[in-house]
Amino acid sequence: MHGATQGDRLAEQDLALGPEELEELYRRMVLLRRADSVFVEMGRSSLVPFAWSAHGLEALVAGVVAALRPADWLYPDLRTTGAALLRGYAFAEHLEQLLGTGRDRTRGRTLPGLASCVEGRVAPATAALGVRAAEALGTAWALRVSEPGTLAACVLGPSELEDLRPLDVLERALRLRSPLFGVLVGPKAVAERWMSLLADHGIAHAFASSIDGAGIATSAQKLAERCRSDSEPAALVCEERRAPDPLERVAEQLGPAREREIRCGVWDEIGRHVVEALGEGRAHRLLASVEARDAQPLP
Repeated sequence: MHGATQGDRLAEQDLALGPEELEELYRRMVLLRRADSVFVEMGRSSLVPFAWSAHGLEALVAGVVAALRPADWLYPDLRTTGAALLRGYAFAEHLEQLLGTGRDRTRGRTLPGLASCVEGRVAPATAALGVRAAEALGTAWALRVSEPGTLAACVLGPSELEDLRPLDVLERALRLRSPLFGVLVGPKAVAERWMSLLADHGIAHAFASSIDGAGIATSAQKLAERCRSDSEPAALVCEERRAPDPLERVAEQLGPAREREIRCGVWDEIGRHVVEALGEGRAHRLLASVEARDAQPLP
């Protein structure tokens, strides 16, 4: 693909978001943080059999989702399933699925936290390595034929980037002229390795830090538009970092009053749903534990 080196510089250009976009980005990040904290605390309280944490990846999820159109498909990994909450999956439904109640739309056929959102075009996550990238490629190829101007995005974590199977998938997407948007997330050494691999194989790409919500959102948007217009793959490489807290980076730009207003509004809404699902006594104990843990800095 021509211009891969240009794609490498996309993260350095036009990274500013408008006030409304910044507020929406922060609201989404707060929603993801709080939903994740509730899920983890439910696991610690034995309300769900197990739970995994996406703490610190809120900027990544919110930024990538902001770059997608309603008709695009997203294949998240285990830690980014919260993307469904930003694509039309109501938090009340999320709780029903976690608890496995009779109102769970999957009727108990999926593990807690792995529900899909068909109307939001979010595919169910799986722990099987290498599967989702191939599925996303098939979807991207079909979209090129049936829905021009759309794409399939796939999030790949550190375990999946240990071998070159994702690169094989991206190369096939290049040969098939399929709009596949890969989001590759790993520590610094892994991110640097994949930047070199993508450049060597002529695949458009950009770099961003997982704590930089604005950078991810703008870089992902540029790559996604290029992916759609060229019907060829592109990849956003994110260095996974946990500090400083990605929410604090955005909150600093909003100001304390607006930041608190958004945060309290989201937390109050989630609290009401938790009370409705668990009852006041159990819900208040769980939310108190969530509040205490969210006050702690990232490791």
